[in-house]
Amino acid sequence: MFTGIVQGIATVTQLERQENFMRLTLELPQASCDNLQTGASIAVNGTCLTITGFSGQLVHFDLIMETLRVTNLGALQQGIK
Repeated sequence: MFTGIVQGIATVTQLERQENFMRLTLELPQASCDNLQTGASIAVNGTCLTITGFSGQLVHFDLIMETLRVTNLGALQQGIK
């Protein structure tokens, strides 16, 4: 059960599907971008993801196949919030 506090709603800006993983790029609300760090974790749809890079409000994550298999993150589509 998720008991965290939702701090913002992000927009899926890019999905790059590769053979063994998917690179996910989200646009975060400006207020959520003050303390971003590569290697930090952010919960997305209840799944903790590690930031692999960021620029401004755009944050990148690499999702391995197991993550895509056991979560709903593989069903994300560009443009959704």
